[in-house]
Amino acid sequence: MIDEKLIFIGGCMRSGTTILHRVLCASHESHPYITESWYLIDQLRIYRWCLQRYDVRHKDYFGERAIFDEFTRNILRNYFFVTRVRYAPATALVLKNPEVTSQFPLLGNWFKEARFVINVRDPRDTITSIVEVGERHRQDGLRTPQTSLGRNMQKLSNFYKKYYANLFSPAGRQIKDRMIFVRYEDIMTETEKTVQRLGDFCGLSFDMELLRHFGSQQESSLNLDAEVRARDPLSAAFWSDLYTKDLSASRIGRHRDVLTPEEIREIETHCADFNKVVPYW
Repeated sequence: MIDEKLIFIGGCMRSGTTILHRVLCASHESHPYITESWYLIDQLRIYRWCLQRYDVRHKDYFGERAIFDEFTRNILRNYFFVTRVRYAPATALVLKNPEVTSQFPLLGNWFKEARFVINVRDPRDTITSIVEVGERHRQDGLRTPQTSLGRNMQKLSNFYKKYYANLFSPAGRQIKDRMIFVRYEDIMTETEKTVQRLGDFCGLSFDMELLRHFGSQQESSLNLDAEVRARDPLSAAFWSDLYTKDLSASRIGRHRDVLTPEEIREIETHCADFNKVVPYW
């Protein structure tokens, strides 16, 4: 029997989930790097939306909630199956979208074989990157969640922490043995040790040369094509040159170059509770 693996990657936006995705897709068992799993989050949003008025709008069609849950679960199973067929003979399916992170407890309940890899990056650096995305959106005349956050460090800190909050809920604790937290900084500075830890957890083996360097295996994805991304101002603002470069620690600590000392202190105050879980200062 083929040992098929299902791996989800999450974490706050701008925390380095794309780099982590690149790393895991460099395993011998995985498909090449593929773009974020937007279909997954879209289906989960539809599911959550339907639950808000389930009895009035949907119960006549599905009956009990458990039937609707199974219906949605089967849609996702088919999505995973189609993707696996496309990338056969890969045995590990690695899906990433930061917006799915809060739904990991639900996915863990639905898919008992799933493993969850959660990326964490220094809140000060992550928030710096979110601020820069918002500024680029504003310059392009866009109104987005990032523009609404502006440089309000309390709002930005809460935005950061919200991605992880459900992982520490009672539902999240039910899948704690299938979750692993990985620091962006460790990927960049302790690559071999961190990758060994990831491999042991996910059941993957790696070509370290392929993993450290950007090459042809990643080039086929349009998500890593700067020219394609530049055509869409919304997407272009999220682009990072590091996506197509060798692993580098160059962005660690860059909040000192962008944020004021007062803004940094505000983040450290508002994220003090999170810092107790994953220490950075």
